[in-house]
Amino acid sequence: MTERKHALVTGGCGFIGKSIIDYLLKSNYSVTVIDDFSTSSSIQGRPHLDIIEEDITLHTRLSKPIDIIFHLASLVGMDLCYKNNKRTYDVITKGTKKILSLYPNTPKVFFSSSCVYGLDYKSPVDEGLNISKKQVTDYDQSQYGYATGKWQMEKDVIAACLNKHKSIIIRPFNVIGENQSGTYGMVVPKFIEAAKHNLPITVHGTGRQLRCFAHVEDFTKNVFKLLNIPQSWYAQNIIYNMGSPNPTRIKDLAELIKSKMASSSPIQFEAYEDTYPGKKDVQVRIPNIRKAEQLTGKMTWQTISQSIDSILIRENETTAV
Repeated sequence: MTERKHALVTGGCGFIGKSIIDYLLKSNYSVTVIDDFSTSSSIQGRPHLDIIEEDITLHTRLSKPIDIIFHLASLVGMDLCYKNNKRTYDVITKGTKKILSLYPNTPKVFFSSSCVYGLDYKSPVDEGLNISKKQVTDYDQSQYGYATGKWQMEKDVIAACLNKHKSIIIRPFNVIGENQSGTYGMVVPKFIEAAKHNLPITVHGTGRQLRCFAHVEDFTKNVFKLLNIPQSWYAQNIIYNMGSPNPTRIKDLAELIKSKMASSSPIQFEAYEDTYPGKKDVQVRIPNIRKAEQLTGKMTWQTISQSIDSILIRENETTAV
């Protein structure tokens, strides 16, 4: 067997990070994870996996060679980021600068967010759109926070690429799957938890907001499909939307989960500002993924119904154990 390559994954104990790690370990990599466990839980001991509990903003260079870095370290979830805007911004921006400065010659994959598109686009968004500071600051209520942090991260990475750093930026769109926590505002696990206990499923606004949900296994598979194409790393092409292009209304999501779980939960509608005072909700968030598909070919994504089935099956298996 060929010698294992070595990957560093920051924020690797988070929801998407764990899926990235699973893929890497199955692909003959050894993996070092850096995570402070502020929004994640530790992974049980596994061969070829080392975990360092550390704040990414305080990180110092690892002694052993690294073949590729996946940088996911960030506060996550609307509930947490809304309450900790400045800390969210600092972790994203300072962590990015650390990774860029400590590992200038190592290929890197940076995970940004669809939040950088701001609040107001009504049609599928593509990577060629000109994103302004006003768009991201409006999203963060005129503060430094999650969207502004990710936007600054992208600018720093692009500047580094002009100085010969080899990097890719992924903009995820609503990734869901088994073991995702609803603690910090993730909508699918929140709805499932409410339906499980026949509690009210709370939908913000009219529930007509459109979102595109991508199962984490499809997301991870398609990310690696892109990374394996040399042209995807060219400096002029490095930002890619990643997610299912198939939209679902939030009220339909609530009804789907309630039906699949045979729940008696009422679906109740609540003003968005009652939960997030002064903040506006995004009404439409649909990715245009044509840029990535021009390199990878047609990507496949589970439907929202298939994704919910997969989550519920795995949850029932876990509960039975």
